[in-house]
Amino acid sequence: MGGLPILYSTGISTYLWILNNNKVPSRKGKIQLIDASDMYEVRRKNLGRKRVDISDVQMDWICKTYIDGNDHGKSVIVPVEEFMYRRITTLRPLRQAILLDDDKKKIAMLMQSTGVKGLTDANKKILQEYIYEKSDEIVVYKELDDFVSTIRSKFEKQKKLVTNKQLFNAMISVYGVKDSSYDICLDKNGDMVPDPELKDYEDIPYLEEIDSYMQREVLPYAPDTWIDMSVTDSGEKMAGMGDDKVGLVGTKISFNNYFYHYDTPRKPREIADEILELENGLESFMEGFLK
Repeated sequence: MGGLPILYSTGISTYLWILNNNKVPSRKGKIQLIDASDMYEVRRKNLGRKRVDISDVQMDWICKTYIDGNDHGKSVIVPVEEFMYRRITTLRPLRQAILLDDDKKKIAMLMQSTGVKGLTDANKKILQEYIYEKSDEIVVYKELDDFVSTIRSKFEKQKKLVTNKQLFNAMISVYGVKDSSYDICLDKNGDMVPDPELKDYEDIPYLEEIDSYMQREVLPYAPDTWIDMSVTDSGEKMAGMGDDKVGLVGTKISFNNYFYHYDTPRKPREIADEILELENGLESFMEGFLK
């Protein structure tokens, strides 16, 4: 099989996956990684982007390493859980106030908002006049529901009226101002409101406790963070792989975690000397070229 031309039209690294549902008991629940990146011989002539071949001897080494289950510098056998993680969704509180003013540009933006632009001219005028009346006031987030309801109660009847949610969102998009110095926003039930822009994710090793990870990696830097407990790993969504616990279970395999070898960078002086040598050579070349 030596010199068999495979995958010669691509420049990316090649990975071979061997799946076996009939493992011996000692290897069940485990995965073997084999680093054969240096198992090659340089070709005398390139075949597309293929510049190397795997010899018969090297193929035998790879096969023997797999069959024997060798665990050495070029091969590791680890539990499958080492490649698994639980991705949790983290939230941080919204710190925002609704600062009303009579700026005409903002009024125009409000009138073009979803739902609001469908109001009759008469109701748009009522909305505009109410904003002018309350200009320079600050509406606390948890009071915005009542504020919006008050505005809607003043509208004349029309076939399709802007909903509370549409007007609520329109007010926030136009007049909402975020500032870390503001108090945390609470909804009408007294619960903290998450800031959608601060939503984030954490990949926690599968066997590690979530609380321990949060205490070490997240809370020291963002102490107001909490976990979105509504995001769970549903077994139905994961085709039976889920466990219905908080977060989504996933897997990722990184060969660098097991086979990375640090290469000492070249010394700056050595690089500088090489650059000077190249510059001198280029200068001599240009002198000869121009003569």
